[in-house]
Amino acid sequence: MLMDYLGAVLLIFFAEMGDKTQFLAMAFATKYPVKKILIGVGIGAFLNHGMAMLLGKALLQLMPGNLISFIAGMMFLFFAFQSLSIEEEEIEESTPKFGPVVTVALAFFLGELGDKTQLSALGLSVDAHYVFLALLGTTTGMIITSSMGIFVGLKLGKKIPEDKLKLSAFIMFLIFGLQKVHNAYLNQLSMIFQWVIVGLVLAFSFYAGRSFLHKYKTVQESTFLKQAERLRQTKDKIELKVASMCNGLEVCGVCDGEGCLVGYMRKVLTDAQVPIHEDVSLKISKLKNKAFDAAEAKVIIEYLMSYYNQHPSEFENNITLRHLRHSAEYIIMNKMISTDNYDDYKREIQKYL
Repeated sequence: MLMDYLGAVLLIFFAEMGDKTQFLAMAFATKYPVKKILIGVGIGAFLNHGMAMLLGKALLQLMPGNLISFIAGMMFLFFAFQSLSIEEEEIEESTPKFGPVVTVALAFFLGELGDKTQLSALGLSVDAHYVFLALLGTTTGMIITSSMGIFVGLKLGKKIPEDKLKLSAFIMFLIFGLQKVHNAYLNQLSMIFQWVIVGLVLAFSFYAGRSFLHKYKTVQESTFLKQAERLRQTKDKIELKVASMCNGLEVCGVCDGEGCLVGYMRKVLTDAQVPIHEDVSLKISKLKNKAFDAAEAKVIIEYLMSYYNQHPSEFENNITLRHLRHSAEYIIMNKMISTDNYDDYKREIQKYL
């Protein structure tokens, strides 16, 4: 029983290493969350391989093989040009999107129709004692190889600008689409017609690529200005809250200035030249916590999280906000949350808000 599962996992794993499956997963990693990509891969592979195991060769009798390849190719071409789409934040917030799970599932389902992986699943169903376990094994193998492609895509994503990643995804989908369409019908036409059609597609692709780069630059400039304004508004709100948290000389007796948590936050907010130390824990742990209002500090955290939700990269990259965040954490719970992952931070901080 276990051998049916493990054998299927290993077969698909080695069959798909370096295949288009990994490149598709890498391309989708530039657009969708990892969890949803893997769910989509799992659904698409399960349905695709399940169809092979249940219907076998009857699949080709239900639909001509070249028609299947043509549909898959056209879908990949659609994904290619969709990769060059740019949506401004207002549109993203108000316009419902097609689910990434369904999109990925369809891509992998159609992309693997008639492929060696589906034929391998068909062959496994003949010899397997437990067909369902073999099906789970082939699905697991697809998820593993796709995960490797996603990992590479995410690593590249941290080093390569977004516009270059989108263009790379566009090129990958374009190649797969043209290959599928060519194998389906274009190869039946004369060489002249083949070159004319391919030339037209490439010319349109060049035009789409240039338009994308121009729009991307315009949107980036607009996005930068909007982010700068949101950051200013967030700092203004925090500054007002910090001012209201100060106990004053009546309570403190002596003002410690930036030697207390509230004084330090005020210094960070008002003095552009204040040195922002990289060792956050060492700096902030030495500051005095004069029984400041924890409820007010929680509001500061909420202001910051509202900004982070719109600009997640700032959670890790904005050192000034990091110091403000950790100062507020010390007021709330007398410790700081040390993580560079915003999702992990949200789960942890919710215990105290």
